[in-house]
Amino acid sequence: MKGGSTLFADHTLRRKKNVSARLCSSGGRVAVLFVWGMAHLWRPAFIKTLGLVLGLSLLAGAFLGGCMGSGLTGDFLIAFVSKLEGQRGLFVMHSDGSAVRRLTSDTLLVIRPSAWSPDGRRILFFPFRPGPGPAQAAAGSVPRANLDMHVSPPVLIDADGQNERRLSDQRVVSDCSWSPDSTRVVCSSGAELPEGVALYVFDVGTRVRTRVTSGASVDMAPAWSADGKHIAFSSSRSRTRPFKRNIFVIDADGTHERQLTDGDDADVMPAWSPDGRSIAFVRSGFSGTNLFVVDAARPKPRMLPTAYGSQPPAWSRDGRQIMYVCPEGICLVDPRQGEAHVLVEGGHPVDAVLAPDATRVIYRSSDGPSWNIYAFDLRMHARVKLTNDGEDIMFAVSPLLPR
Repeated sequence: MKGGSTLFADHTLRRKKNVSARLCSSGGRVAVLFVWGMAHLWRPAFIKTLGLVLGLSLLAGAFLGGCMGSGLTGDFLIAFVSKLEGQRGLFVMHSDGSAVRRLTSDTLLVIRPSAWSPDGRRILFFPFRPGPGPAQAAAGSVPRANLDMHVSPPVLIDADGQNERRLSDQRVVSDCSWSPDSTRVVCSSGAELPEGVALYVFDVGTRVRTRVTSGASVDMAPAWSADGKHIAFSSSRSRTRPFKRNIFVIDADGTHERQLTDGDDADVMPAWSPDGRSIAFVRSGFSGTNLFVVDAARPKPRMLPTAYGSQPPAWSRDGRQIMYVCPEGICLVDPRQGEAHVLVEGGHPVDAVLAPDATRVIYRSSDGPSWNIYAFDLRMHARVKLTNDGEDIMFAVSPLLPR
């Protein structure tokens, strides 16, 4: 595994970060390196490291490339569950950790990394609130084997803390996924089923829910494709081997289900590539845990030669790299070549996500007395602590804010 920190080793390149930040693609970054190199050709070390620097720059450019639209800022919001100044609840802050405000005062709640709607208007969360109601009534119908997986019914709230309302009265598993157009949410639930767990699509506007899988098995971890036409999920179809799980794909209307993997281990946490052609997933078994990729059209899973943690994989914007948590920190792997590079070294990261401005990686870590949220700046190669020992255990990142 190669160290990606070489990209930032030279102090001259660091002084040019303001210039490179304005470039929109890897080609622009390479142009800066070329000009810099022509001015420093008399340095012998440059001759030896030119190939490595250019190669790693192309790698970072592929992962971070893409211009921000003229109508967007470089700022975004982070929703997180925390206990600040003795008050626990759902909070929101800006990307630099400023302007923290509390949206709800729930003492117990769950949010997932996929909590923000793609249009940035709403947050999906799961509060555990006392008193009789649909959540408690539904709990009695959840099979004992599936009860621990379920949380309270999903709740939507606007990004400014207004218009809180239930998406459904049905208890669900918290592994929900927004449709790309922000009009629907897919969740898994066994609240209405005698044995299994099925996928349900909830319409945000009408609150109408539609079951899209049979419920005869345990279908979980749904992931919506970028075009909104398909949903990938992990399913256990063997009653004698409940821990055997495979990756399936179904059309968003519940038709044309097809199986992509057929291993004996647990294939979980599917993630679509941006072009919809491939799905990355995690396979766990007696031989360890590894990252795999399978083509949606021609299913033949291939293992990427890299150690992998328990976090869902995240594709780069151009689909050429996959980000994952590795023993060294946060790594990138080329799904075509299988070559891995360290993007962020150390820090014991968990739940790492690429910020929507593609200049930072946001993650949480328990380096200190409690969990905190950190931002690693990929331009300056520096880590910034965004929260202050508030037991920050869950977070989600919004899209870029409009100007």
